[in-house]
Amino acid sequence: MWRGGGHRGWRGWGGLGGGVGRATACGALVLTGFSGCSRHHPYQAEWTVDELMARLDRGAAWMLWTVDAAEPQRRQVTEMVAGLKPELARFQQERGQLKQEMVRLLAADAIPPEDIERLRTAGRALTERVVDRSLETLFQVAAALTPEQRKVLMESWTRHL
Repeated sequence: MWRGGGHRGWRGWGGLGGGVGRATACGALVLTGFSGCSRHHPYQAEWTVDELMARLDRGAAWMLWTVDAAEPQRRQVTEMVAGLKPELARFQQERGQLKQEMVRLLAADAIPPEDIERLRTAGRALTERVVDRSLETLFQVAAALTPEQRKVLMESWTRHL
């Protein structure tokens, strides 16, 4: 089983195994963030949906391995994670549209305040939807685990925070 590695590996940047709480925060930043210098900081690059899904898959695999999940639990969690792909694609598309609008506004001779507020409102709404969906998935995954498994997982997460 893949164990990951590095300080900024999947544990720190958005895998289910690294903590969906952190995934929620990082996912919101990744999906709704407007900038990131990927040349100097590769971890700030815009991730594709497939890259995000790969990170979530690796994190879920680590989590399931850590708690010694039974096969039915593995199938259930794997299906939950796979079900995120269409939504991630939609979120990514919306984030791209917001980014294009921001670039358009910044290139304009004058930036109307109402356009700034419209962009800010749309960004907040997208972030809220991403966070809501992330938390929903977190608690669906938690419901698939036993209380003992959740305790093992939380002990592991707190050691890596």
